[in-house]
Amino acid sequence: MPPIEPTGKGRNYKFWVGIAQFPAEPLVMGAVVTDWDEKPVERLEAHTHFELMIPVKTPVVIIVSEPSDVNDASAKPKAEKAKAFLIKPGEGILIEAGTWHYVPMPLEGEGFCFFMLNPNVKGIGHTNVHMKKFENSDLEIVKKP
Repeated sequence: MPPIEPTGKGRNYKFWVGIAQFPAEPLVMGAVVTDWDEKPVERLEAHTHFELMIPVKTPVVIIVSEPSDVNDASAKPKAEKAKAFLIKPGEGILIEAGTWHYVPMPLEGEGFCFFMLNPNVKGIGHTNVHMKKFENSDLEIVKKP
């Protein structure tokens, strides 16, 4: 549940309106199934649109790094700026356009997440994804605790 008072209530429900505002674009929902990757994360992706990610099955770790201009062919994610966050089922994150990130990985078992994005942006994987190695690629980012 959001940490704010609901905007409406009924006998068996509560709802919140206006938690987030999305850009005025068409949206599609997708799903991703992931496992923990034992190898060090060396690459992150970024796209020209925002992405909403919501884990459903298990908590997941998502790695993000500061945004850059994804239209700049020389742009690369910075390993020293990368951070990892744990997202629990039912929570969600809105990844801004240009934000470098990795696929959400569960700490145990199989992860399952829904995501929403703009279907009109085309490119690699039909989402205009730019997957690049870190600027300082000798740094390892995530090892399982």
